[in-house]
Amino acid sequence: MSACTVHPIVTGKMNIVCIFLVLVGKHEWLNCVELLNAVSPSPSLRNQDQNHVLLGEDVMRNILLFLSISILAGCGSTSFSQFSAEPLGAMPRKVAVFPMMNLTTHPYAGQIVGELLFTELKNIPQFSVMNNTESWKAFQGKETDLEEAALHQNVRQTALQLGVDAVFFGSVTEYRYKRGIDEDPVVGVAIRLMDVATGNILWAASLSKAGGCCSFGGDSLSSTAQKVCKDLANNLLNDFSRKAVHKLAAAG
Repeated sequence: MSACTVHPIVTGKMNIVCIFLVLVGKHEWLNCVELLNAVSPSPSLRNQDQNHVLLGEDVMRNILLFLSISILAGCGSTSFSQFSAEPLGAMPRKVAVFPMMNLTTHPYAGQIVGELLFTELKNIPQFSVMNNTESWKAFQGKETDLEEAALHQNVRQTALQLGVDAVFFGSVTEYRYKRGIDEDPVVGVAIRLMDVATGNILWAASLSKAGGCCSFGGDSLSSTAQKVCKDLANNLLNDFSRKAVHKLAAAG
């Protein structure tokens, strides 16, 4: 038997532990170490080939360590980028939220994220958000124009007709479950805020978030999408507030 051969009993233990890891998910990976003692071979069998058993346990623990590090490294990852005009100026008062362009394979991703985003923006007291039924009806079908200049023109013209100061529009870039052990949800949203009077983009952001590691049983697509929309709304408010403070400080 060569030095790298693993005892058959230990091989069985490795299979049991790996199956256990898949069943309980990454939230219970620490319990795998305790499982090693629970499925250890009897003393008589261990004495038959002590060296190979110990070697197998070392290999098994290394595998578990590698799996746990890999799982935790990709757990709940977030990618975020942001742009704001200089000077940003005061927050627009009356705003509309237009339907989101759906760039995913999920048929209702644009509608779901649009509704969630509308709700989060509605909670910002500085905004007077137009009823989304009216704004969505006015812009319905125009959000699918992939040509940038035409999209901006449609957005501004429709917003002028609605009589709002600014308008939110954008796209859903990801809305799916990742392939893997836990199939964590991933939601990506790109959003822009346009000043209707000038047609300039006041603020823009792109956020992609993977769920998982936050609660036993994992996150759903809808809960991850809600977190994305909440984070975008909070970042928008914080950016305007930070720029306002800097403006006051410079004036003083």
